[in-house]
Amino acid sequence: MSRTMAAAVLAAVLGVPVLAVAEPAPEPPQVTLMTAAGGPIASTAARLVAVDSPAVQPGRSSATPSRRGRAARKAIGAVAGGVGGFFAGGFIGAKLEPDCRCDDPGLKGFLFGAPIGAALGAVLGSMVD
Repeated sequence: MSRTMAAAVLAAVLGVPVLAVAEPAPEPPQVTLMTAAGGPIASTAARLVAVDSPAVQPGRSSATPSRRGRAARKAIGAVAGGVGGFFAGGFIGAKLEPDCRCDDPGLKGFLFGAPIGAALGAVLGSMVD
């Protein structure tokens, strides 16, 4: 099963969105250096100073998330996947067990399916990137 398929199955089971889309960064402000007389400086050195760089824009962070942010997303994904997988696995296990005509039909299937579903859901949930 591919990662995309696993993410789609996990989203369908949990009923929550798994993937998020980042908003595009705003356009950087344009910098123009002026001479004392009021005209723009047209030298090569002035063009090099006005290049779009992080030093010109102190409030922006890099486009790649930090290591701590990735680890937190993976942990949250694993917990959410584990909880969703627990209930989904238990439900599927209870439905797969044959009818025993007893006091608690489906209990044994739930007890087998819940931990298997939790483990599978946690693994798939931690694949969130």
